[in-house]
Amino acid sequence: MGDGKASPTLIRQYKNAPDIGFWDLMEIRFVSYFRNKGINLQHLRKAAERARVRFDIEHPFALDNVKFKMDRKSIFAEIGSEVHSKELEELTTGQLSFYEIVEDFLVKGVEFDPSSGLAKSWHPNQKELPNIILDPKIAHGKPSIESARIPTQALFLNWRAEGFNYSATADWFEVNEDYVREAVAFEMGLDA
Repeated sequence: MGDGKASPTLIRQYKNAPDIGFWDLMEIRFVSYFRNKGINLQHLRKAAERARVRFDIEHPFALDNVKFKMDRKSIFAEIGSEVHSKELEELTTGQLSFYEIVEDFLVKGVEFDPSSGLAKSWHPNQKELPNIILDPKIAHGKPSIESARIPTQALFLNWRAEGFNYSATADWFEVNEDYVREAVAFEMGLDA
């Protein structure tokens, strides 16, 4: 980094495409979460650069086998194995410390590929909207009804076109009306 240019916080999954990849989305969630907790972007950039080298992967913030924790100013990668007190490596300095478990927010609803350890799908609100999934293998990763494999936006737009009629939309797509209700709730929540 002798040229004065900072390394990127995130490395795009698809280098020459305008779209973001699923792993990009998982890492954007990571950065957004820690930025909202007060971690500055320069610190996140250093943590990302070190994590890419440390774990030898371009998308370290989309991994399952590495847990990230924080205190008020630092991000740690969990490398210990005890239940209540973990050995953590501070990502920007490489220093080891012991720290209490803080958060598991970032892995809620995320399913990981056991062979690569990378995120493979995400249920963004599994408790209230259990059928909504983002999965690169379904509708190119757009939010969808998992079992029906229909994008939530398609159901939402049809619901609006049908005069806000859940039953008519369910009939049109030959799906359960509850799926339409979940899709509408999800899409309306995006505007909130």
